[in-house]
Amino acid sequence: RKQFYCQGMVNPVYLYYPNLIGYARIILLFVAGFYAFVNPLVATVCYTVSMGLDAIDGTVARHFGQSSSFGAQLDMLTDRMTTTCLYVALARMYPDFWFLSALGVMLDIVSHWMHMMSKQEAGNKSHKTGRNIFLHYYYSFPYFMLTLCIGQEIFLLKYFLADYLAKSVPWANDVLSSFPVWHIISLLYLLKQLANFVQLLEAANYYALKDLAQRNKTK
Repeated sequence: RKQFYCQGMVNPVYLYYPNLIGYARIILLFVAGFYAFVNPLVATVCYTVSMGLDAIDGTVARHFGQSSSFGAQLDMLTDRMTTTCLYVALARMYPDFWFLSALGVMLDIVSHWMHMMSKQEAGNKSHKTGRNIFLHYYYSFPYFMLTLCIGQEIFLLKYFLADYLAKSVPWANDVLSSFPVWHIISLLYLLKQLANFVQLLEAANYYALKDLAQRNKTK
């Protein structure tokens, strides 16, 4: 019988370089959470570095031939954790608008989970595919996806740092709130939510069509 790991030894997959990067991202996220309401600047630096590492783990995995299913799950779940934690912090800072953070969290988690599961069931080697034109472009051109992701993070961090910037770096707060900067990052944020929504619809349609096909077979 095949063994997926040797007893008494650490599974080498856990020690793949891209997975070590994933662990570092999680540690940085915890540090960011610790300083979130104590020192927003330190929290933002840790959060930004954590998100920045997301841009290189895939490259590292391909370079060293260390792509893995565990790594793909770790990467996706770490992304969800980081974004969720920032939304939670914003919900605390802006209690009157907590429902916006809740909607952001729900759309982010549900859409990515359903999208990944549907692609795995369909036999795709990667979840970064889409039939919808917008979603196909989103996943086919990494820099487009990266631009939307960066725009989303800047948009959310702008509100996380609002009080700190207003008191310590007022010119930066003015720049982020000015035309056209605020309008650009807002547009990028909305496009990222559109990508999430479209992949949720595509995944839901996949399961609905699968159920319909199975039902027709039984008739």
